[in-house]
Amino acid sequence: MELDIVALSAVISAINGSGQWQKALQIFGVMAQNTIESNTITLNALISACATGSVWEKALLIFCAMPQGSVELDTVSFGAAITACEKGSQSQKALQLFNEMPQGRIESNTITFNAAISACSKSGEWKQAVQLMSTMVRRKIQLGTVTCSAAISACEKNGKWEKALQLLSVMVQSKMKVDKITYSSVMSACEKSSKWEQACHMFSAMTHCQVELDTVVFNAAISACEKGRKWETALLLFSAMADSKVESDIISFNAAISACEKSVQLEKALLLFRLMPKCQVECNTITFDAAISACQKSGEW
Repeated sequence: MELDIVALSAVISAINGSGQWQKALQIFGVMAQNTIESNTITLNALISACATGSVWEKALLIFCAMPQGSVELDTVSFGAAITACEKGSQSQKALQLFNEMPQGRIESNTITFNAAISACSKSGEWKQAVQLMSTMVRRKIQLGTVTCSAAISACEKNGKWEKALQLLSVMVQSKMKVDKITYSSVMSACEKSSKWEQACHMFSAMTHCQVELDTVVFNAAISACEKGRKWETALLLFSAMADSKVESDIISFNAAISACEKSVQLEKALLLFRLMPKCQVECNTITFDAAISACQKSGEW
């Protein structure tokens, strides 16, 4: 019978990898019907399958049932349950589980920390994300790309550009792989704080490191220049999109037109406005407001 448990646990783990959580639950049902007792390994695999399938409620039901069925919880159990909550955007539940680990004398590892920091990222709790990173360093748990990127994302949501830059510096110094999403998050944090020079520096760093530039990256850089009233740089970046064969969208046009409007560059604002139909980009309220404001500032009623 023990062999059956091992075999079925392996099957559930394999299903977890393919993201078919329903089949994992079906196998669990077969085990119950045949009075095959589940163990920690089996239920951990089942929670992981639910986490992969983004069904956090079922993951928590299984997790909470383990102690009731005299099945021991371990680091993997908590890691899977925290990950399930994080993927289900249940940040508070994820952090609550993480904080319960010391009570059960269960050690946190990279997976549990990463899941907790990702939960902080989704809820915008940047201070807690940074504190968790500091705890990892203090406990000598190795920081990785996932860890730092999640913390940077939390800082970006709150416009904490200085902290985001510090974390990026840690990644570079530690020779971690910095991807497009991480660079974009730092740039976005700078843009939200109107730090156009830092945003442009990030843009240059991406180019230097041969990181793929897309519409989101260009838009963040143009928006930063717009907020910093640097219309020349905004237009240079806008032109570079076409040179790089990156498609301009409504955000690109609105940011560029607004940059010209703020600096009373009517002709250039109207030139961009007239270019939109050719690029098959529809104007919206923001576009019209910026164009009208440019006319008013220039005395063109």
